[in-house]
Amino acid sequence: MQNRSVSLLYAILLLFQLIYAAAAQTVDTSGLSESDRLFALAKSHWAESTSTYVEDLLKKSLVVRKAILPESDPRVAQAEDQLARVYFNRGLLDRKRAEFQKAEALFTKAASGARLSLGQQSLIYADYLGDLGASEREQGRYADAIVEVCKSLKIRRSQLPPDAPVLAASLTNFSHIEAARGNIKEATELQNWARALLDGSVGNGDPASHAIEVYCMDALVS
Repeated sequence: MQNRSVSLLYAILLLFQLIYAAAAQTVDTSGLSESDRLFALAKSHWAESTSTYVEDLLKKSLVVRKAILPESDPRVAQAEDQLARVYFNRGLLDRKRAEFQKAEALFTKAASGARLSLGQQSLIYADYLGDLGASEREQGRYADAIVEVCKSLKIRRSQLPPDAPVLAASLTNFSHIEAARGNIKEATELQNWARALLDGSVGNGDPASHAIEVYCMDALVS
C-alpha cells in the first residue's frame, strides 16, 4: 500500500513537471515570436533607423531574446548588431563619438557571439567584424579598423569567388579609411573596384585578394 502511495506521488510530481515544462516552452515560443515581430517591425521602418522608435523596438527585441536564449545564440547577436547599426547611423548623422562608441560595444558583442555560435569562418561573423571595423574607423582608430576589416575580408574571400558582390563592402571600408587619411587616389581606386563588384564588371580581376596583400599582411590578423 505504501509503495502504491509513493508511486502515485511520484506520478503526480512527474505530471506537474511535464505541465510546467510545457508551459515554459509555450512562454518561450510566445516570447521569441514577439521578439521576431518587434525585430521585423524595426527593419520595416529602417528608413527611420536613427529614430528612437526603431531603437526602442530593437531594444525590446534584444531584451526578450537575452531573457530566453543563451548569450551565445545567433539570434542575440543578430539583435545586437542591428541595434548597433542604429547608433552607428546616428553617429554618421550627428558626428557624435558617443554614438560610435555605443555601436562599437554592441558590434563587439555581436561578433563574439557569432564566433561562438556559428564559427570563425562564418560569413555572418565576417559581416559583424566589418561593422565593428567601420565603428572603429569613424572614431579615427584606423589601425584597429584595418585589423577587423582584414579579418572580415579574409573570411569572405576564402569562401566566395573573386567577383562576389559582398566583397565590395570590405573594399568600401578600406576606401573610407584611405579617404579619412587623405589618400584620395587610393580611396578612389578602391571605390571603383567596389562598384565593379556590385555591377558585375570586375572581369578576371581579384581586387579582394589584392586588398588583402596591401592591407592585411602586416596587420595583426589572426
